[in-house]
Amino acid sequence: MTTKKLLAFKMRLYGYTYLQIAQKTGLSEHTLRHYFSRKGKWYQEYQEWSGKEIEGVQEALHTSFLAHSTDAFWNLVELSHCNKPSIVLRASQDILDRAGFAKHSRGFETNDPTDHAEELMQMLEKQKR
Repeated sequence: MTTKKLLAFKMRLYGYTYLQIAQKTGLSEHTLRHYFSRKGKWYQEYQEWSGKEIEGVQEALHTSFLAHSTDAFWNLVELSHCNKPSIVLRASQDILDRAGFAKHSRGFETNDPTDHAEELMQMLEKQKR
């Protein structure tokens, strides 16, 4: 793949317009529209390339999330020991959300989380043990 084509692919993937790509690559806007059209000579190659690029980004994000999620969780646990009830409640809610607990799966029927602050705190205490 030529440098010009790779640059055009990357710019297209990141949402640049054909005009912007044309200005950077030296190809005409018309040529780019034709190459990227469904019948164009770059279409199939671009579809395959962009799929691999997106998979790579998703994998990097997943790896990054796994690397930092444990630290973030323990920071929330530390916040749950704060003296301010509103901070404790928000940290507890965030922990439960991240753990996959839905309000309805535990009988939380209202939209007002302060109605169940005591239940949230008890659940958090049980999880720490």
